[in-house]
Amino acid sequence: MRQLKNSEVKEFREELLLEQENICPLCEQHINKNDAALDHDHDSGEIRGVLHQTCNSLEGVIKSRFRRAGVHKLTDLITYLNNLIVYLQKEHMEVLHPTNIPKPKKLKKSSYNYLKKRYKLSTDKRHKKKFPDYPKSKKLTKGLTQLYFELFVEPEYYGV
Repeated sequence: MRQLKNSEVKEFREELLLEQENICPLCEQHINKNDAALDHDHDSGEIRGVLHQTCNSLEGVIKSRFRRAGVHKLTDLITYLNNLIVYLQKEHMEVLHPTNIPKPKKLKKSSYNYLKKRYKLSTDKRHKKKFPDYPKSKKLTKGLTQLYFELFVEPEYYGV
């Protein structure tokens, strides 16, 4: 096995990058020459390939956290990562964790404007109450909920 000299790293990295067709094996995206990192095993020193600098950095962080958390005493990194992939791909349970509070839906301004138009057309002008303002929080208020119900209009929300 031969060891590269510092003066040979750039040329070796560029040749290896061409062999990889300028594709990062981790994120499968194109690597520019100025964003390429020559990745190596920090224990053995053996070169594995060329990665994006950010992918190479994250790989190092993962290995470091694995050791610092003490998981290396339970299993090896490859087994752990393979198990993690299987675990993350499995079906989720239909139960929410108590810290995961669902965000309230935000009322579309266009839905509010439509309701306001229907309100103006639907009631006798002498009996009209002041129409509620569009809520700054964009959350559906009790007053607006009542009006949507009375006018048979389905509220619309952002991101739904």
